[in-house]
Formats: sequence, C-alpha cells, structure tokens
Amino acid sequence: MLTNFLSLLFIELIGAGEETSANTLGWVFHFLACYPQVQAKIRQEIQQHLGSHKLTFELYETKLEYTKAVIKETLRLRDPVFSNARCCLEDCTLVTSNGDKVVVPKGTNIYLAHNLIHEDAQLWGNDAQEFKPERFLDASVSIDPYKYCPFGAGQRSCIGKRFAELEMVMCTVKMVSNFQLQLPRSHPTKTLELPEVVVFTSTIGECHVQLQNINA
Repeated sequence: MLTNFLSLLFIELIGAGEETSANTLGWVFHFLACYPQVQAKIRQEIQQHLGSHKLTFELYETKLEYTKAVIKETLRLRDPVFSNARCCLEDCTLVTSNGDKVVVPKGTNIYLAHNLIHEDAQLWGNDAQEFKPERFLDASVSIDPYKYCPFGAGQRSCIGKRFAELEMVMCTVKMVSNFQLQLPRSHPTKTLELPEVVVFTSTIGECHVQLQNINA
C-alpha cells in the first residue's frame, strides 16, 4: 500500500510538473526579452555568485535571490494553473473585504481564481498588474501564502513546489548565462493575448523570443 502511494506521488511530482514548469519558463523568457534591465540584473547576479562554477543546491538555497524573485513574479502574473478548488466540510460564513457576509453551506465547492487574487490592487498595490520582481525582495513586506498561491496553500499545497522552483531557476540561469533574450523585430510587442478559458496559462498563438549567443 505504501509503495503504491509513493509511486503515485512520484508520478504526480514528475508528470504534473512538466507542462506547468515549461509554460512558466516560456513566460519567464518572454518577460526577460521584454525587460532587458531585469535580464541584466539576473546576469549580474549569476556572475557575482557563480562565475564559471556550476549551480549547486547550496548556492540555490543561499544566493540568486533576484532570479528567484523573477520566477515568483512570473508565477504571480502568469500562474500556469489558474484556479484551485476546495469543498466546504461544514456550514460557514465568509466576510468579504467590504464587510458583507456570505453564507457557504456544507458541501459547496469553492473555486479560487488565482489571477484575480494575484492582480488585486488591494492586496498588491496600484502596480499589481506590472511586472516588478523587486516586490518579492522587500524584507518589510510579508507575502501572505493565501494572496500568493501558484502552488496552492496549506496542508494540500503542491507536492512538487520545491522541485519546480529549483528546476525553473536552473533553466533560467543556464539560459541567461549563455544567451541574450530579446523580442524579434518581426514580433516586437510586449503584449500576448491569453485565451478566455484555459487549463494551463498558455498563450494564443506563439511566443517569439530571439536568442543571441553571448559566449560566441
């Protein structure tokens, strides 16, 4: 029984994390192409802490804070899994930000729209819809796990959270260490249209990023 349970967890860890991480990285590279100053900061951080050395888990844990902030900000604005759901186990009353009371009967399914939470100006400020990785570096600001929830929250949050974060940071470090990412002249726009109904937050059409080898 335990072996089967662990096997299912491993399958979920690898399988569920493949497409979500790939979609997120696509958005990371798009944002880096749109904001060269952000890309330059990541490259500077890599050179400062890694140099020619390989990224180790110890360095990931203690350094590369700006790179990790870029990943977090991408997940905030382009969460690959756009919603989550919970079932109410008993009658309860929710109080809205306006003070209104909403009665939720037992057995009600509650769906959480991540994009509405992540772009709420009351939670994130007037710049909530702007790409600003620095918001995750402000030590004076506490990031509530229920206002930033790309991996869910609580006891049943995503089992692959740590693996996905490490994977995305490693891929970003590898890409930025070797290439300058920029928008091609044929597709210079920073705006990509999102589908109205999605399972994963992908784009309509293609995401175009031009790579220039900086080590050639």
